[in-house]
Amino acid sequence: MWRRVFHLLSAFSLVMLVVSAGLWARSSTHHEQLRTSYSRWAADDDLQHYGAVAHWNYGSIELIYARLSLPPSYFEDHGQETLDRALVWYPPGMKWDFSGDDVTMLFGSVPHGYKADYWQSAEQRRWTLGTRLWLPTILFAVLPSAWFIDRQRRKEKPWQFSLRALSVLTTVACILLAAVIWLRA
Repeated sequence: MWRRVFHLLSAFSLVMLVVSAGLWARSSTHHEQLRTSYSRWAADDDLQHYGAVAHWNYGSIELIYARLSLPPSYFEDHGQETLDRALVWYPPGMKWDFSGDDVTMLFGSVPHGYKADYWQSAEQRRWTLGTRLWLPTILFAVLPSAWFIDRQRRKEKPWQFSLRALSVLTTVACILLAAVIWLRA
């Protein structure tokens, strides 16, 4: 059973390795973001809003999770106009949004390097985590590498590859190299 879990985690890690390597290559020339949010109105004047944002550029990625809670007392203090604006800005349900260079170039750049932050106000809480993209790429490579080494150790003649295995490996490497070149263009 543990071997099956190890295989599943290795496969998931391999997929995440390809995704993070693709983002790393793409982020050198593009500033993009992926955003999702969910808004729930428990009553006509009681808002619960949850949002997550991932944006990347110049080899860095920043992940943000935010929670906004506007109780009826907030709208009583700020008036009907604020409630009407909130109904337009935070419609009930889930939303997804992808913004490319045409929109995100106006945002400014993500700070390069590493960042961990927590910010809180009376109505909102926000968690931020930022890193260079080479770090998750290397970390996601650990489990597939361990799987590959384990597989080679179980063979009768370890570290000897068949012609078929070499051709498949060469093809995959060429496809990945072509994808990196295409993403950088």
